[in-house]
Amino acid sequence: MTNAKYHIEKAKSGRATCKKCKLKIGKGEIRIGETRKGEDFDMVSWKHAKCFTMGRKLVASTSPPLTVEKFLEDVIGDPDNLLEDEDMFKTVLGDMLDAKSSGVGKRKRALVRDVTDGDTGIMDVAREIYAKLKKSQRIEPKKKRKKRNDDGEEEEDTSEDATEAIRNEVQSLSDSDRKIVEYFIFYNDMTSDELKSFLRWNFQMLSGTKDILVERCVDGEQNGRLGTCPTCEGGRIKLREGAEKVYCNGYYDEDVGSRISCFYEDDVVNAARELPWFMEEPSEEVIEAITTARKNPNLAKNESAVEESSSSFANLALDLKSKVGVKKAASQILEICRAKNVDLPDDEKKATVRIGRILVQNKSIISGKEIFKIIVSEFGLKQSKEEKFKAKKSAGEGCEVAENGPLFLAIKELSDLYFKAIYFYRREIQMPEIHTEECLRQFELFPSRLLQIMQRVSVRERRKLQA
Repeated sequence: MTNAKYHIEKAKSGRATCKKCKLKIGKGEIRIGETRKGEDFDMVSWKHAKCFTMGRKLVASTSPPLTVEKFLEDVIGDPDNLLEDEDMFKTVLGDMLDAKSSGVGKRKRALVRDVTDGDTGIMDVAREIYAKLKKSQRIEPKKKRKKRNDDGEEEEDTSEDATEAIRNEVQSLSDSDRKIVEYFIFYNDMTSDELKSFLRWNFQMLSGTKDILVERCVDGEQNGRLGTCPTCEGGRIKLREGAEKVYCNGYYDEDVGSRISCFYEDDVVNAARELPWFMEEPSEEVIEAITTARKNPNLAKNESAVEESSSSFANLALDLKSKVGVKKAASQILEICRAKNVDLPDDEKKATVRIGRILVQNKSIISGKEIFKIIVSEFGLKQSKEEKFKAKKSAGEGCEVAENGPLFLAIKELSDLYFKAIYFYRREIQMPEIHTEECLRQFELFPSRLLQIMQRVSVRERRKLQA
């Protein structure tokens, strides 16, 4: 017998996730737990009864080999005596036999259909059409077959050609769904190495099974490359299996030397995208530009703002020889900066002084555009209303109580400031590395732990928190 122990029960809550299909196990739904001994504590993984299959080691642990019936009768723990009910026993037995015969993939697709009230995901439709197409190609579609009628005489089979039927099925789809099916057929004929080449050219994840690689390629060609996370603004968005959700689990910040956690998750249609999707290896110049933009997500926006401001500076004459000239130039540039959403201090006097200081330090530069570029580089751009809304929405998606999204963003902002403060403090006084790493670890744990609490908080507790 294996080291694992098994037991069956009704889910006490709806928080657990099935290890096989990655979907939530609803409260009261039958689930099977697999408990394994750890060094410090026992680890339990849960699966739907319809997702549970006995591994080879478990089957081979008895002689003769363990059957599903024997597993339910003799092996699995049943603290609530669920299996003593004959109907329940038959239901669980049927579910496990279905899982054994049909495989996990079909179970997962069935669960997705249940969740979406009968609406099959387009990736599942693409798989089914691809399977039919491959099956039809093994038959000679153009060859007319003969069949016998009721009188025993041969007559021509007038049934529709299999390939033509598949073509009609594809044509019946919407334009976007039809493209997804076409992309799926295109990529599914490739090897895993070929798929990884496409993903590498487009800076996407390379791990996973061939099915997952195909999903990433199809999604990328249909929608564009997955971009930067709108919540942490440093991590790369990733596609969940099934191509219906995207998520971000954070990134490694080289400046502070620590990993920044993130809990972003959203529907695939809301994901940030980058164009184009490369169908061949991009040039070294393009790779360098994309890599630079990734390291500094705001760089592209800053450069765009500078280019858009060219006309504003065309007729601007800068006189930096006198205090009056510097003050006048600072006021003129401030007006342009406000229009271009530069993140200067809100106080007019303070903002003018900061710009004046930059003008004095760069008297040799007579181009207003170059001065503006320096200002944008130092202060950056404010988030637009649309960007703020997206960040707030994505933060809400990561919390079970969506109203806690803005609170999470506030805590994240504090966390970012802590990291920056430590980084600059360490650089300034050369703090010993061992002390700095401990500070970073403690600061990172604070927002992560608080967010975990927020994700579970009830409405009543949230009201207390807000009060």
